[in-house]
Amino acid sequence: MKADSNFVSLVIPTIGRETLALTKAAIKSQTRPPDELIVIIDKYRRGPCWARNEGIAKAKGDLIAFIDDDCVPGKDWLERMIVAMDKYDAAMVSSHYTETDPFLNEIRRRRKFPVSTQINPAGFVGTGGNIIYRRASLAECFMDDGFVFNQIFGHYACEDTDLSFRLKKRGHKLVFIDNRITHLKKMSPLKFLKFQFYRGVGIGILYRIHKHSDFGEVPDKSLLWKNETNSFHIMKWIRILYKKIIGPFDVNSFSSVKYFITFWIGEKIQSLGFLYAWCKKFKYPE
Repeated sequence: MKADSNFVSLVIPTIGRETLALTKAAIKSQTRPPDELIVIIDKYRRGPCWARNEGIAKAKGDLIAFIDDDCVPGKDWLERMIVAMDKYDAAMVSSHYTETDPFLNEIRRRRKFPVSTQINPAGFVGTGGNIIYRRASLAECFMDDGFVFNQIFGHYACEDTDLSFRLKKRGHKLVFIDNRITHLKKMSPLKFLKFQFYRGVGIGILYRIHKHSDFGEVPDKSLLWKNETNSFHIMKWIRILYKKIIGPFDVNSFSSVKYFITFWIGEKIQSLGFLYAWCKKFKYPE
């Protein structure tokens, strides 16, 4: 008999990776299994926003969890997420990854994720592939905005950051816990540079949507925002341009010069993605 009173839907968006079998096997051995498992196959590559919205539309649960098709959770992963949701009466609980790819592992360690529970953390500290939401909070976003995940982000990054910010603006409680899952993704230098471009586009879209927000916090820890507001601040822009276009300089953060150079180039590619988001005429929400 389950210890909680929730009906939990678990959604796995997939593009058909072979690792999906490992993900599903780990889900079957959970100490607290989901009440329903929904696999959304994105065979036309419409993107994570589409797949996640499809999963939400099909889900019956009052709690809706997401895991990616290249992730393997520990046996108590879902149980710990549910316990945190109930304990803190949260709208969202998130965590991050343990990377199996050496390069990605060094990047993740560089970001210094928290190791203790964080309530309403500044910026978004979790990941969309290791997260659980309360349906009622998502429904509120849908009623107000006309969508849950904003499909303007398409194949680009930051759709989960956008949603978490919108939840927080509505007064909902967001919680980060250290409940890492194993990420099986492998990242070649070329794939990383493509990811960085997409990441830059996502940050650019995020900034254009929320730059005039009067909320007292920021959607991301990027220096493109002041700490206390989202208003334009010339020194912040100078610092981020210096860091992205000339830097970074922390070569000692990486185990090899090759890794550092790949990351250094990636920062420049991310800047190009940001500029692309400013030049392209996306249809931004009013």
